[in-house]
Amino acid sequence: MSMNSFELPIIRVWLKFETEAPEKLPRYLFSPLRGVFGAQLKRLSCVARKFSRCLECPLHQHCAYGYIFETPRPEGVERLRLYPYLPHPFALSPPYLSPRENPIILGLTLVGRAIQYFPHVVLALMAAQEKGLGRERVPFVIKSIKDHQGEELYQRENLKPPSLINKFSSYETTKLTLIFKTPVTLRFEGKLVRR
Repeated sequence: MSMNSFELPIIRVWLKFETEAPEKLPRYLFSPLRGVFGAQLKRLSCVARKFSRCLECPLHQHCAYGYIFETPRPEGVERLRLYPYLPHPFALSPPYLSPRENPIILGLTLVGRAIQYFPHVVLALMAAQEKGLGRERVPFVIKSIKDHQGEELYQRENLKPPSLINKFSSYETTKLTLIFKTPVTLRFEGKLVRR
């Protein structure tokens, strides 16, 4: 067994939002939230729309959308050369089932270099408010954004950076167990992983 240590910067924020018609929200909010968030982040970030894929763009290593949604393999890294993309450095945590009542709390986690794009993420979520959620495009309003310590980050259109959760770990193990508390889809070598 070997002793390893690593430092993984993480931010975790909570967005409280409301809508005039919570009863019209889809029962499962993850896909509609991710879809409208991604579309607005791309609209706000992309300055070279002539490329069909982010990897073709010379700015793909430095773009908020490209890094968060089409996370590129760092240049010069041999170990992952078979994979053009890395796992996305963000997680959305909406309620598993939409409560269909106000307020609705959304958790957002950014990891590592994605933290620098926090202002871009907030702007994209603000733009998503008007686009709405689900088939009925239910508009919503973000009422507050707080970090993991409960500090308000968004006041009068001023955005404060969230405090880091510095995860520093030392471990000695040959086995790691992950527990998924929300629905997840995993693929290995192009095939769906089943239990």
